[in-house]
Amino acid sequence: MVSKIGTSHRYEPEPDGLRAITALVVLREKVIRPLLAASQRPESQAKPNHPMPVEHHYEHLRVGMRDLSGVNYFFRSATITFPFGAWQQ
Repeated sequence: MVSKIGTSHRYEPEPDGLRAITALVVLREKVIRPLLAASQRPESQAKPNHPMPVEHHYEHLRVGMRDLSGVNYFFRSATITFPFGAWQQ
């Protein structure tokens, strides 16, 4: 993606690297982000006036499952790697 300039601590982007970075940014912005947004259901605003204990347990379980290492955690922490020549034609 980048190459070192001589013996300095400077780097310059390579054309294939710029294409790969651009492809990853477009993938993130046009595919992954909309999928994540669509996968999250909006919170229900209507709550019962007198919830039963089972409803408290269900809500606690639902919030806990949402916060587990699911899709959001995967896409925030995943590093996508692929062979540079694989995506080119």
